[in-house]
Amino acid sequence: MLQETDHQRITAAIAHAEKTTSGKIHCVLTREVSRYREVPLAWASAIALLAPPIALFLQPSLLTRFSNDWASSQANDVHRQIIVAISGYAMCQIVLFLVVAVLLAIPAIRRLFTPGMLKRHRVHQATQHHFVSIHHHASETRPHILIYASLDDRKVEIIASESIHRLVGDIAWKEMAAAVSAGMRSDKPADGFVNAVQIAGAALAKHFPPIVA
Repeated sequence: MLQETDHQRITAAIAHAEKTTSGKIHCVLTREVSRYREVPLAWASAIALLAPPIALFLQPSLLTRFSNDWASSQANDVHRQIIVAISGYAMCQIVLFLVVAVLLAIPAIRRLFTPGMLKRHRVHQATQHHFVSIHHHASETRPHILIYASLDDRKVEIIASESIHRLVGDIAWKEMAAAVSAGMRSDKPADGFVNAVQIAGAALAKHFPPIVA
């Protein structure tokens, strides 16, 4: 995901930025925040439930085809035809469910069909958890900011101490998020983090100058 030289560049950028401010900058890059195991099941269930009735609505003769294909010499028996038709309908649902579930179990396909809203929610949750951990160990007098990105989810979250939010405003957050997103799109996430750290450092330096011992 990141080479050792990338880690060194990001660490150097953070160290340089923190020389100009009393604030603390944290960066986290993860491959994927969740396996989204519910996504294949949700899609498989929805397609298995909806596709057969929609197909029958568009082509009612499909029901008779089921009975004609499956019934034996007693094709005139209405009761048997109904049972065979329902069995064929259920079989289609089972096959659809299994096929869709297996296909969406493939990570690349699963990510493609995972709703963006769900990705944003999971990335936001992961960012909050990391920030709470950082806040627990950080000094109360030193404001801190977390730049969190999920590479496969293509999502970025910026969270900072309340004092930073009040003074810095939204423009810096948007610029940092845009920098990290651009780096991920170009397959150069380290460049995105370095640019975001520089933006964060400049914003923090204006309102939180370094503490003079």
